[in-house]
Amino acid sequence: AAGRAAAARTAGRTAQVVPGHPMIPLGAPGQRRAAGAGSGPAATVRSVNWSGYAATRSGKSFSLVRATFFVPYLNCAVAADTYSAHWVGFDGFYGKPDSVEQDGIEADCVGAAGQTARYRAWYEMFPNPETVSSIKVNSGDSITASVSYSSATRKFRLTVTDNTNRRHFTVAKGCAAHITCPRTSAQVISEAPANSQGQLLPMADYGAVAFASIAITGGAGQRGSLVSRRWRTTKIVQYGDVSRKRIAQPTAIHAGSFANYWLGPI
Repeated sequence: AAGRAAAARTAGRTAQVVPGHPMIPLGAPGQRRAAGAGSGPAATVRSVNWSGYAATRSGKSFSLVRATFFVPYLNCAVAADTYSAHWVGFDGFYGKPDSVEQDGIEADCVGAAGQTARYRAWYEMFPNPETVSSIKVNSGDSITASVSYSSATRKFRLTVTDNTNRRHFTVAKGCAAHITCPRTSAQVISEAPANSQGQLLPMADYGAVAFASIAITGGAGQRGSLVSRRWRTTKIVQYGDVSRKRIAQPTAIHAGSFANYWLGPI
């Protein structure tokens, strides 16, 4: 297990960091594909790459998910060569296809010693690779990330705004080829990214990331937050795919807000 963890750290240095994979349930390490349609969500699920919450509606879709959070101050001295992504988006929770439509920020410990904090904003239409934005993002900045869908244009609008420096990006994207993007889940997530070989990378020590002002809209226009009588809310707790130790956990939802807490790297 120690050798596998070291290999993942080395791979993180030498290969592209890839945030934004579908959720990988605990017990399926190294797999990109989320659980099949027969594995329905429960009140709490365990994952090796996601921590946070997902809203689901049986047979229904979502049209908006949005949240505001602060870019974390990474503790790279404690956890070198580690990586994290914090985002909002649709799909990828349970079932097929393996699409995820998402945007947010990446917070990594990189450099020759793996102790230099790097922050950047991005969006992704998985299975297509992420696109990193040129907007500058710093620790402590207030970020609002949103993904919405227009039935008129059949495109997703992905926006990340740095409320501190007032820089932002917005793009309109359709589904990747041969993907339907059903929008059957809407989630707010802290994630352990993978590298370009599909290996999960150790999670950066982000301390806590608090998501607030969370807004979700159903496909028929119903508005709410993560907790609503119109959809089901599932808590996602993250475990190491090698150690099986708990490495990230969300707090309870209060007034439409919650925080993800880092507990360990891998």
